[in-house]
Amino acid sequence: MPAFISYAAMNKGTVVSVLSGAYGGDVMATLEALGPVLVEAPNGPVAKAFGVIGVPVFVTVGVGNVLATSSEIGPDSRITIPA
Repeated sequence: MPAFISYAAMNKGTVVSVLSGAYGGDVMATLEALGPVLVEAPNGPVAKAFGVIGVPVFVTVGVGNVLATSSEIGPDSRITIPA
């Protein structure tokens, strides 16, 4: 979570956080200050739409398609996948 919060802070307003499960108020407040937050049940509609099979997952989305996905956050961790 710290790596994601750092990334979201550097990209404030362009990151949407999707959480599955319960998180403390501090985490929610921090994420909500950085952009929209959606909380869904495990295997919810967003997870299904992106084909999430494990967490954590980091997805980069461009106009109309998925650009990359990874279980790690950072410039050296992204794996490009076909849209």
